Amino acid sequence: MKIQTRYSTSSSPSQSNWITSNYAEQAIPFGRWMDFVIKFRNNVQGQGLAQVWLDGNQIVNHQGNLGFNTPGYLDFMKWGYYNWTSGFSSPRKVRLRNPTLVQDPTGSKYTPSAIRSILTGGGTSRAGNSDGTSTAGTAGV
Repeated sequence: MKIQTRYSTSSSPSQSNWITSNYAEQAIPFGRWMDFVIKFRNNVQGQGLAQVWLDGNQIVNHQGNLGFNTPGYLDFMKWGYYNWTSGFSSPRKVRLRNPTLVQDPTGSKYTPSAIRSILTGGGTSRAGNSDGTSTAGTAGV
């Protein structure tokens, strides 16, 4: 598994002017649920943030630019399984269990225990304010 962050400060972002950071590859433990917590803040003035935890262990701590300078367009996070290994042609499916999106501008409103209590209530939840840092907690195989 590889996690990437991307950004471009150009008013016309394209592959020729975006910057990609690749983080250490992680083995995917197939056949069991994995818990991911992804905390991010889009910002192209050096105040961006992307932090990722897998099963409680932080595997990414990106601080700096994150996202694209595209006023008027909604930004998004892309989540999926993309097989880049040559010779490996069989498809894989990713299932999500209890995906939870939380908006928390300061990063301090929702503690890990508060998010766990949302998850133990069952189902998909959305909570928080209308702007700022977003935290996505998901579990899948």
